[in-house]
Amino acid sequence: MRMNFVSFLLDVFSFFLNIIPNSFLIFFGSSVSFFWYWCVPFRVNLILDNLRKAYPEKSEKEIKRLAQANLCHYVFLCLEFIQLRTLSLEEFKNRFVIENKAFFDEAQKESKGVLILTAHLGNFEWLAAVTPLYEIPLHIIVRKIKSEVFEHVISKQRKRVGLGLIESKNSLHHILNLLSKNKVVGFIFDQHRSPPGGVYVSFFNRPAATTKGLAALVERSDALVLPVYSYRTDLGKMVLKITSPLPYKRVGTREENIYTNTQVYSHAIEQMVREHPEQWFWIHRRWKGHPEPSSSS
Repeated sequence: MRMNFVSFLLDVFSFFLNIIPNSFLIFFGSSVSFFWYWCVPFRVNLILDNLRKAYPEKSEKEIKRLAQANLCHYVFLCLEFIQLRTLSLEEFKNRFVIENKAFFDEAQKESKGVLILTAHLGNFEWLAAVTPLYEIPLHIIVRKIKSEVFEHVISKQRKRVGLGLIESKNSLHHILNLLSKNKVVGFIFDQHRSPPGGVYVSFFNRPAATTKGLAALVERSDALVLPVYSYRTDLGKMVLKITSPLPYKRVGTREENIYTNTQVYSHAIEQMVREHPEQWFWIHRRWKGHPEPSSSS
Protein backbone atom coordinates (compact mmCIF):
# COMPACT_ATOMS: atom_id res chain seq x y z
CA MET A 1 0.00 0.00 0.00
CA ARG A 2 2.78 2.43 0.95
CA MET A 3 4.70 1.61 -2.27
CA ASN A 4 1.61 2.24 -4.39
CA PHE A 5 1.05 5.58 -2.68
CA VAL A 6 4.68 6.66 -3.22
CA SER A 7 4.50 5.53 -6.87
CA PHE A 8 1.31 7.56 -7.35
CA LEU A 9 2.90 10.68 -5.86
CA LEU A 10 5.99 10.28 -8.04
CA ASP A 11 3.83 9.84 -11.13
CA VAL A 12 1.88 13.03 -10.35
CA PHE A 13 5.15 14.90 -9.75
CA SER A 14 6.59 13.42 -12.96
CA PHE A 15 3.57 14.54 -14.98
CA PHE A 16 3.98 18.14 -13.83
CA LEU A 17 7.75 18.10 -14.39
CA ASN A 18 7.13 17.06 -17.98
CA ILE A 19 4.74 19.95 -18.72
CA ILE A 20 6.65 22.70 -16.89
CA PRO A 21 8.88 24.70 -19.30
CA ASN A 22 12.52 23.64 -19.27
CA SER A 23 13.60 27.22 -18.66
CA PHE A 24 11.82 27.20 -15.30
CA LEU A 25 13.28 23.82 -14.30
CA ILE A 26 16.79 25.00 -15.21
CA PHE A 27 16.27 28.12 -13.08
CA PHE A 28 14.97 25.92 -10.25
CA GLY A 29 17.97 23.58 -10.53
CA SER A 30 20.42 26.48 -10.53
CA SER A 31 18.71 28.04 -7.50
CA VAL A 32 18.76 24.79 -5.51
CA SER A 33 22.43 24.19 -6.32
CA PHE A 34 23.27 27.78 -5.32
CA PHE A 35 21.50 27.28 -1.99
CA TRP A 36 23.23 23.90 -1.56
CA TYR A 37 26.68 25.37 -2.16
CA TRP A 38 26.34 28.38 0.14
CA CYS A 39 23.85 27.31 2.83
CA VAL A 40 23.78 23.52 3.15
CA PRO A 41 27.35 22.47 2.37
CA PHE A 42 26.64 18.72 2.37
CA ARG A 43 29.70 17.09 0.75
CA VAL A 44 30.66 20.37 -0.89
CA ASN A 45 34.12 20.25 0.70
CA LEU A 46 34.58 16.69 -0.60
CA ILE A 47 33.68 17.80 -4.14
CA LEU A 48 36.06 20.75 -3.92
CA ASP A 49 38.84 18.52 -2.56
CA ASN A 50 38.35 15.95 -5.35
CA LEU A 51 38.40 18.67 -8.00
CA ARG A 52 41.60 20.17 -6.59
CA LYS A 53 43.24 16.74 -6.70
CA ALA A 54 42.13 16.09 -10.27
CA TYR A 55 42.87 19.58 -11.63
CA PRO A 56 45.87 21.04 -9.77
CA GLU A 57 46.40 23.38 -12.73
CA LYS A 58 43.02 25.11 -12.27
CA SER A 59 42.61 28.27 -10.22
CA GLU A 60 40.49 28.26 -7.06
CA LYS A 61 37.88 30.34 -8.90
CA GLU A 62 37.65 27.74 -11.66
CA ILE A 63 37.41 24.91 -9.11
CA LYS A 64 34.53 26.61 -7.29
CA ARG A 65 32.70 27.34 -10.53
CA LEU A 66 33.05 23.71 -11.55
CA ALA A 67 31.81 22.53 -8.14
CA GLN A 68 28.70 24.69 -8.44
CA ALA A 69 27.99 23.31 -11.91
CA ASN A 70 28.46 19.82 -10.50
CA LEU A 71 25.88 20.44 -7.77
CA CYS A 72 23.43 21.63 -10.41
CA HIS A 73 24.08 18.37 -12.27
CA TYR A 74 22.88 16.34 -9.26
CA VAL A 75 19.67 18.37 -9.08
CA PHE A 76 19.08 17.76 -12.79
CA LEU A 77 19.71 14.03 -12.26
CA CYS A 78 16.90 13.91 -9.69
CA LEU A 79 14.51 15.85 -11.90
CA GLU A 80 15.26 13.64 -14.92
CA PHE A 81 14.88 10.45 -12.88
CA ILE A 82 11.36 11.49 -11.91
CA GLN A 83 10.52 12.76 -15.41
CA LEU A 84 11.23 9.33 -16.88
CA ARG A 85 8.32 7.76 -15.00
CA THR A 86 5.64 9.30 -17.22
CA LEU A 87 7.53 9.60 -20.51
CA SER A 88 6.49 7.12 -23.17
CA LEU A 89 9.35 4.96 -24.40
CA GLU A 90 9.18 6.72 -27.77
CA GLU A 91 9.38 10.15 -26.11
CA PHE A 92 12.23 8.95 -23.96
CA LYS A 93 14.22 7.61 -26.90
CA ASN A 94 13.72 10.94 -28.69
CA ARG A 95 15.51 12.68 -25.81
CA PHE A 96 18.74 11.03 -26.99
CA VAL A 97 21.14 11.35 -29.88
CA ILE A 98 23.29 8.24 -30.32
CA GLU A 99 26.82 8.54 -31.71
CA ASN A 100 28.86 5.74 -33.30
CA LYS A 101 26.39 2.86 -32.94
CA ALA A 102 28.39 1.16 -35.72
CA PHE A 103 31.06 0.36 -33.11
CA PHE A 104 28.51 -1.72 -31.19
CA ASP A 105 27.15 -3.40 -34.32
CA GLU A 106 30.65 -4.43 -35.38
CA ALA A 107 31.48 -5.70 -31.89
CA GLN A 108 28.39 -7.90 -31.79
CA LYS A 109 29.29 -9.46 -35.13
CA GLU A 110 32.33 -11.03 -33.46
CA SER A 111 29.98 -13.11 -31.25
CA LYS A 112 32.24 -12.91 -28.19
CA GLY A 113 29.87 -10.94 -25.99
CA VAL A 114 30.25 -7.24 -25.17
CA LEU A 115 31.21 -5.61 -21.87
CA ILE A 116 30.15 -1.98 -21.67
CA LEU A 117 32.73 0.16 -19.86
CA THR A 118 30.97 3.16 -18.36
CA ALA A 119 30.93 5.61 -15.45
CA HIS A 120 28.70 7.76 -13.28
CA LEU A 121 28.81 10.40 -15.99
CA GLY A 122 25.91 12.33 -17.45
CA ASN A 123 22.66 10.58 -16.58
CA PHE A 124 23.85 7.00 -16.08
CA GLU A 125 20.34 5.76 -15.17
CA TRP A 126 18.98 7.17 -18.41
CA LEU A 127 21.93 5.67 -20.29
CA ALA A 128 21.09 2.19 -19.03
CA ALA A 129 17.38 2.70 -19.64
CA VAL A 130 17.67 3.91 -23.23
CA THR A 131 20.18 1.29 -24.38
CA PRO A 132 17.61 -1.53 -24.91
CA LEU A 133 15.53 0.88 -27.03
CA TYR A 134 18.44 0.94 -29.50
CA GLU A 135 18.31 -2.87 -29.72
CA ILE A 136 21.32 -3.31 -27.44
CA PRO A 137 20.47 -6.26 -25.13
CA LEU A 138 21.96 -4.74 -22.01
CA HIS A 139 22.17 -6.41 -18.60
CA ILE A 140 23.38 -4.53 -15.55
CA ILE A 141 24.72 -5.71 -12.21
CA VAL A 142 22.56 -4.45 -9.35
CA ARG A 143 22.90 -4.39 -5.58
CA LYS A 144 19.83 -4.43 -3.39
CA ILE A 145 19.00 -0.96 -2.10
CA LYS A 146 18.40 -0.64 1.62
CA SER A 147 15.23 1.41 1.17
CA GLU A 148 12.46 -1.00 0.19
CA VAL A 149 10.43 1.80 -1.39
CA PHE A 150 13.31 3.12 -3.50
CA GLU A 151 14.24 -0.46 -4.48
CA HIS A 152 10.70 -0.97 -5.77
CA VAL A 153 10.63 2.36 -7.64
CA ILE A 154 13.98 1.98 -9.39
CA SER A 155 13.56 -1.73 -10.22
CA LYS A 156 10.16 -1.12 -11.78
CA GLN A 157 11.59 1.69 -13.89
CA ARG A 158 14.51 -0.44 -15.09
CA LYS A 159 12.28 -3.39 -15.98
CA ARG A 160 9.85 -1.16 -17.91
CA VAL A 161 12.48 -0.49 -20.58
CA GLY A 162 13.62 -4.12 -20.83
CA LEU A 163 16.88 -3.99 -18.87
CA GLY A 164 18.26 -7.31 -17.75
CA LEU A 165 19.09 -7.24 -14.03
CA ILE A 166 21.88 -9.35 -12.54
CA GLU A 167 22.09 -9.79 -8.78
CA SER A 168 25.61 -8.83 -7.69
CA LYS A 169 25.94 -11.79 -5.31
CA ASN A 170 27.40 -14.84 -7.10
CA SER A 171 27.03 -13.08 -10.46
CA LEU A 172 30.14 -14.47 -12.22
CA HIS A 173 28.51 -17.59 -13.68
CA HIS A 174 25.50 -15.57 -14.86
CA ILE A 175 27.70 -12.97 -16.58
CA LEU A 176 29.88 -15.59 -18.31
CA ASN A 177 26.74 -17.37 -19.49
CA LEU A 178 25.36 -14.13 -20.97
CA LEU A 179 28.64 -13.35 -22.72
CA SER A 180 28.75 -16.87 -24.20
CA LYS A 181 25.36 -16.04 -25.77
CA ASN A 182 26.73 -12.78 -27.22
CA LYS A 183 24.76 -10.62 -24.80
CA VAL A 184 25.82 -7.26 -23.37
CA VAL A 185 26.77 -6.55 -19.76
CA GLY A 186 27.29 -3.05 -18.38
CA PHE A 187 30.17 -2.39 -16.00
CA ILE A 188 30.39 0.86 -14.00
CA PHE A 189 34.09 1.30 -13.44
CA ASP A 190 34.65 4.50 -11.50
CA GLN A 191 34.14 3.53 -7.85
CA HIS A 192 36.63 2.74 -5.11
CA ARG A 193 37.42 -0.95 -4.70
CA SER A 194 40.06 -1.94 -2.18
CA PRO A 195 42.42 -4.91 -2.69
CA PRO A 196 42.22 -7.83 -3.09
CA GLY A 197 39.20 -7.21 -5.32
CA GLY A 198 40.80 -4.03 -6.58
CA VAL A 199 44.20 -2.82 -7.64
CA TYR A 200 45.74 0.65 -7.47
CA VAL A 201 46.08 2.26 -10.91
CA SER A 202 46.44 5.85 -12.02
CA PHE A 203 43.32 8.01 -12.25
CA PHE A 204 43.91 11.72 -12.85
CA ASN A 205 47.58 11.06 -12.06
CA ARG A 206 46.75 9.71 -8.60
CA PRO A 207 46.62 6.10 -7.38
CA ALA A 208 42.99 4.97 -7.16
CA ALA A 209 41.84 1.56 -5.96
CA THR A 210 39.95 0.13 -8.93
CA THR A 211 38.09 -3.12 -9.48
CA LYS A 212 39.94 -5.94 -11.22
CA GLY A 213 36.61 -7.53 -12.16
CA LEU A 214 36.30 -6.24 -15.72
CA ALA A 215 39.81 -7.27 -16.78
CA ALA A 216 39.36 -10.64 -15.05
CA LEU A 217 36.16 -11.23 -17.06
CA VAL A 218 37.91 -10.43 -20.34
CA GLU A 219 40.88 -12.62 -19.37
CA ARG A 220 38.43 -15.49 -18.92
CA SER A 221 35.87 -14.87 -21.67
CA ASP A 222 37.69 -12.89 -24.41
CA ALA A 223 34.65 -10.57 -24.61
CA LEU A 224 35.04 -7.15 -26.22
CA VAL A 225 35.18 -4.01 -24.06
CA LEU A 226 33.29 -1.04 -25.47
CA PRO A 227 33.47 2.38 -23.74
CA VAL A 228 30.02 3.99 -23.63
CA TYR A 229 28.84 7.08 -21.79
CA SER A 230 26.20 9.78 -21.78
CA TYR A 231 26.35 13.52 -21.35
CA ARG A 232 23.67 16.17 -21.06
CA THR A 233 23.28 18.86 -23.72
CA ASP A 234 20.25 20.39 -22.01
CA LEU A 235 17.94 19.39 -19.17
CA GLY A 236 16.34 16.13 -20.34
CA LYS A 237 18.44 15.98 -23.53
CA MET A 238 21.35 13.54 -23.80
CA VAL A 239 23.99 12.18 -26.11
CA LEU A 240 24.78 8.47 -25.89
CA LYS A 241 28.34 8.13 -27.13
CA ILE A 242 29.98 4.83 -28.09
CA THR A 243 33.71 4.75 -28.75
CA SER A 244 35.95 2.15 -30.34
CA PRO A 245 36.60 -1.18 -28.54
CA LEU A 246 39.62 -1.44 -26.26
CA PRO A 247 41.84 -4.36 -27.29
CA TYR A 248 42.87 -6.63 -24.43
CA LYS A 249 46.63 -6.52 -23.84
CA ARG A 250 48.31 -9.78 -22.89
CA VAL A 251 51.67 -8.74 -21.48
CA GLY A 252 52.65 -11.66 -19.25
CA THR A 253 51.03 -13.47 -16.33
CA ARG A 254 47.32 -13.34 -15.57
CA GLU A 255 47.90 -10.77 -12.81
CA GLU A 256 50.10 -8.65 -15.07
CA ASN A 257 47.43 -8.75 -17.77
CA ILE A 258 44.73 -7.72 -15.29
CA TYR A 259 46.80 -4.85 -13.90
CA THR A 260 47.75 -3.52 -17.35
CA ASN A 261 44.21 -3.61 -18.71
CA THR A 262 42.68 -2.19 -15.55
CA GLN A 263 44.98 0.79 -16.11
CA VAL A 264 43.79 1.02 -19.73
CA TYR A 265 40.15 1.05 -18.61
CA SER A 266 40.86 3.63 -15.90
CA HIS A 267 42.47 5.89 -18.48
CA ALA A 268 39.41 5.51 -20.74
CA ILE A 269 37.14 6.59 -17.87
CA GLU A 270 39.39 9.56 -17.15
CA GLN A 271 39.13 10.68 -20.78
CA MET A 272 35.32 10.53 -20.56
CA VAL A 273 35.31 12.60 -17.39
CA ARG A 274 37.72 15.20 -18.78
CA GLU A 275 35.30 15.86 -21.64
CA HIS A 276 32.41 16.68 -19.27
CA PRO A 277 33.84 17.16 -15.76
CA GLU A 278 30.79 19.01 -14.43
CA GLN A 279 28.69 15.88 -15.02
CA TRP A 280 30.77 13.31 -13.13
CA PHE A 281 30.26 11.95 -9.58
CA TRP A 282 32.77 14.11 -7.70
CA ILE A 283 30.59 13.63 -4.62
CA HIS A 284 32.08 10.12 -4.32
CA ARG A 285 35.31 9.63 -2.35
CA ARG A 286 37.30 8.20 -5.28
CA TRP A 287 40.81 8.41 -3.80
CA LYS A 288 40.88 6.42 -0.58
CA GLY A 289 43.73 4.50 0.98
CA HIS A 290 47.21 4.01 -0.40
CA PRO A 291 48.90 1.18 -2.30
CA GLU A 292 51.23 -1.05 -0.34
CA PRO A 293 54.84 0.18 -0.86
CA SER A 294 55.99 -3.29 -1.92
CA SER A 295 53.07 -3.91 -4.28
CA SER A 296 53.83 -3.65 -7.97
CA SER A 297 50.32 -4.44 -9.12
